[in-house]
Amino acid sequence: MSSRQCKYCGTPISDKGNRRFCSRQCFTAWRRDQPKRTCREDGCDKPVDARGRCPNCYSKYMRKNALGKTKDCERCGKPFKPSGKKDQRFCSVDCYVGSDAHKANIAKENDRRESLLRTNQCLHCEREIKVRQCEVDKTKFCCRQCYREYYALRYDRFFAQHVDVEEIQGYDAFLATETLHCPVQGCDWSGVHLSQHCNYVHGIQAAKLKEMLGFNAGTGLVTVGMARELSERWHSQENKVACPPVVQHDVTLPRGPIRKEGIEHFKKARAITYGGE
Repeated sequence: MSSRQCKYCGTPISDKGNRRFCSRQCFTAWRRDQPKRTCREDGCDKPVDARGRCPNCYSKYMRKNALGKTKDCERCGKPFKPSGKKDQRFCSVDCYVGSDAHKANIAKENDRRESLLRTNQCLHCEREIKVRQCEVDKTKFCCRQCYREYYALRYDRFFAQHVDVEEIQGYDAFLATETLHCPVQGCDWSGVHLSQHCNYVHGIQAAKLKEMLGFNAGTGLVTVGMARELSERWHSQENKVACPPVVQHDVTLPRGPIRKEGIEHFKKARAITYGGE
């Protein structure tokens, strides 16, 4: 039989091990009877659960001693004091951005992103495009122009086109041409930028013109050539821009009714997906 006794009530402890109390209640009562420990820093009498400092004094101590040691910047050699992280190796953002460590981290991140991309093929021009794995089944075209030309070739050429009137049938075929005609009655203008012409000549802003003709709000009323030229500007080396800036729309605003262009695209997508059912 073990000769160990409970440290609080003196009850013999028969089980094997190194327990000092016979029950949780005895341990809690013994802990309650112990004198309260206070912070070891001078002038601070805040109670602490264990030996040491209270949270506020501990933070001050670490800033003054453990974190206050001076280090040399790995790029410029200037001494600096870390602000709270042990792995700080540079004195400023400029030194870190110009260092080899930053270039290595950027290359590592680019490799990681490249490994997540999958190769897909455009249905119209058959050009290979890089898409994320979750969008392989959704992304079928490399650009908006190929999307319009693809559907215009397979659908819009089979029904009549009313270009010189406000009502348009075949929105993709209307924009997939090399020259756009003004749909305003009595105007014989033709060019590459329809919304600009209607704004300057007829005083109709682009948003109102799209609403009148049934185009989606985000559709650009320009020809295929102009659309490609604008797209190439964004990808040019002079602009140093990888893609057009993302426009953040307010999702809390109520959405308007679906326009004729959206309905037409829905019918085409449904037809090509379900075979016209």
